[in-house]
Amino acid sequence: MIPPGRARRAWLIGGMWFVMRESSRRVVLYAAGVACAVSVLVVVDRVGTSDDSAQVSLLVLLIGGAVLGFAAPRRAWLSGLSLGSALAVSRLITAVVDPAAAQPKPGGAAGAATLFVLIIPALAAAYGGGAVARLRRHGHRGGDSGRAR
Repeated sequence: MIPPGRARRAWLIGGMWFVMRESSRRVVLYAAGVACAVSVLVVVDRVGTSDDSAQVSLLVLLIGGAVLGFAAPRRAWLSGLSLGSALAVSRLITAVVDPAAAQPKPGGAAGAATLFVLIIPALAAAYGGGAVARLRRHGHRGGDSGRAR
């Protein structure tokens, strides 16, 4: 029991400071993780020049989505939307800033907008990573229904 007065107020302020600090740390680390994954995805997509560069970009998208979904299952939607729209937004910016830049067919803003379809696999990967995290957290054993035999 904390005695009333100055000691109780100090304890309450210290507790609130701890909660705010830890919450902000998680938010900042998650935002940095999403920014890093989006940056890696865009760089891999821009650097790739071979015939299989689109598949490599898709692999980076799926791995990034799964890792972020595993790290924060409640925010899987955010990582899926961020990663899934990263290439479309990057190509839209390029189409506006430098219309003469080499773009895949169809080119321009219409072609870049078609890349928003990548939101679907990104969300699937993020929610898949989140599901693995939840199963791991709850100690689920494959095939064991938990019933006594």
